[in-house]
Amino acid sequence: MSDDEKMMAQCIRLAKKGKGFVSPNPLVGSIIRKGNKIIGRGYHKKYGDAHAEVNAIADAERKGFNVKGAELFVNLEPCAHKGKTSSCAEFIALKK
Repeated sequence: MSDDEKMMAQCIRLAKKGKGFVSPNPLVGSIIRKGNKIIGRGYHKKYGDAHAEVNAIADAERKGFNVKGAELFVNLEPCAHKGKTSSCAEFIALKK
């Protein structure tokens, strides 16, 4: 299994933590890696709350890491619409 596949497998494991809480949204997990170090993890915890990518970025920043230039892994493409939450795609672009 490649490193990228391992990251995606971790995203899927994280995503499953949201089972029963995020419907009708999908289960989503996210990992942020900078160099060879995982600096942030997140998943969509509850319908209407922050999505996985936002939670992973917040986790990294809470730990004192700068996410600029880091790799973002997510098991589903970031949302690009605004609804109960803002667009994750726009949020990620601002952080890059």
